Amino acid sequence: MGYGQYYRKSQNEALCQKLHEEANRFFIGKEQTLESYQEEALVNHLAEMILRSANKAPIDPLDKAMFNELSNESLEQARSIVRLLEHLPDDEAYLLAIHFEVTNYN
Repeated sequence: MGYGQYYRKSQNEALCQKLHEEANRFFIGKEQTLESYQEEALVNHLAEMILRSANKAPIDPLDKAMFNELSNESLEQARSIVRLLEHLPDDEAYLLAIHFEVTNYN
């Protein structure tokens, strides 16, 4: 499946593709993988993150207690990606981590 529409949506195709590749490194050597619709949702989220970063439009603060079931591994992977962008709060990592965590239930 191609993700070009999401790369273009981000208004920074090269960066979106780079973040997508970075996200996919999480799955190297693991049995878990994303279903195609899950990967599409991930790339869409990455595109939206790039737009929020460029427009300095962070998400509203989150109640992190709602995310207490996230694994440290998923959260750290998400944080490593969020850190590649400017103007995004750590809360963004909690939302992104869900895309990694969901593979535990596939």
